[in-house]
Amino acid sequence: MQITIQTVDDFLEMRVEGRLDNESAEHLTAAVNDAMRQGRHSVVVHLEGVGYVSSAGLGALVRAYKQFKSVRGFFGV
Repeated sequence: MQITIQTVDDFLEMRVEGRLDNESAEHLTAAVNDAMRQGRHSVVVHLEGVGYVSSAGLGALVRAYKQFKSVRGFFGV
């Protein structure tokens, strides 16, 4: 899996390519956590390049949503 990160307006965009499975879900979680540590409160994840999402990948997305919600931020997919 590859994650490309760029800033567009007030949003941090993460473009994900490949499979979002158990192993790559950890990488996505790390990228989201880094964004939060940097003070980002608005993140959008683009999954157009993802051909497969496992339950672990879905869980990582839900956890990220809950993290941003807890700080009144925005997390979109």
